Amino acid sequence: MSTPPQFGARIRPRQERELLDTFEAARFLSISPDTLRGWRSRRHLCGPRYIKVHMHAVRYRRSDLDVFINARAVQPARRKGEST
Repeated sequence: MSTPPQFGARIRPRQERELLDTFEAARFLSISPDTLRGWRSRRHLCGPRYIKVHMHAVRYRRSDLDVFINARAVQPARRKGEST
């Protein structure tokens, strides 16, 4: 028989969670948490989608962060004279 988790114990490790807080999302994107906050507060169209869980609680889905990253992938242009 297994014992129930203690109060405050994490059920799943943080790195496996789908919803990330601002600090975790910033670490995932390798940017500053202030940058994410700025994108949200200025309503920039360049930031990733987020979920407003509560008045001051914001979360980011890992899948939305992946979409955000993939949408910014740039294919470098070939220079004249370069072969394929």
